[in-house]
Amino acid sequence: DLAYRGTRVINTSESQADQEYKDMIIACGSKDIVHTPAVSGVPASFMRPSMEKAGYDMDKLMNPGEVDYGTKLKPIADEAKAWKTVWSAGQGCAGIQDVVTAAELVARISKEFHAALNEQAALLKKW
Repeated sequence: DLAYRGTRVINTSESQADQEYKDMIIACGSKDIVHTPAVSGVPASFMRPSMEKAGYDMDKLMNPGEVDYGTKLKPIADEAKAWKTVWSAGQGCAGIQDVVTAAELVARISKEFHAALNEQAALLKKW
């Protein structure tokens, strides 16, 4: 189930992601997420700052009518390097403001879940 949490789990202290990656997740919002097949040919979500740093032509990517997705925007030799420097993240990064232990994250999610259940129960009683 934690795999579904994706981006949030990257920002745990147990994650082996680079600290720069974790910091970028904290700094980015949903507006910084680019969904594109340009990195590997398979559509995925990436953080724009990491794509810019890796040299992707963001003007081409932001005008999909002009991009031929049948061809690579970067040479194939750069693909392995790109996966080390072009970092994936979902729009949920907008709500991530810290790096915590996995145990703290699970406890937080559990607390939020139970609070939501209690709020729902209160609404059901009211209506």
